[in-house]
Amino acid sequence: MKKEIIEVLKNYKCNYIRDDQQISLTLKEAFDLIGLPDDQIDDELELLATELSGQRERSAGELPEDEKFIDNICISFRHDFGLMEDEQRNRLRFDASEWIRAINNNLPFASQQKYE
Repeated sequence: MKKEIIEVLKNYKCNYIRDDQQISLTLKEAFDLIGLPDDQIDDELELLATELSGQRERSAGELPEDEKFIDNICISFRHDFGLMEDEQRNRLRFDASEWIRAINNNLPFASQQKYE
């Protein structure tokens, strides 16, 4: 999959405006223009392909943010959730949804980092 992404990226047309002129280059041509060596271009494209394929995995595996899921998380976290005042429940729901959003935003990078 990554090889296909890299090939698409190499040939992807980018439009730039420089000094009021529109320039159209492939991504590979743009890297060549700024003087990156071929091996560094390949490294950059590999990194970009990894990131893009991670995005695809993330959208398939991300935690849902719907109300029922958030309520279930809140009940698991606080067993007295159903007995709380509305304001307390809403605050806990908000906190849970913020944690879900933070986790979803960082899932693509979880496999790339080594924790000590």
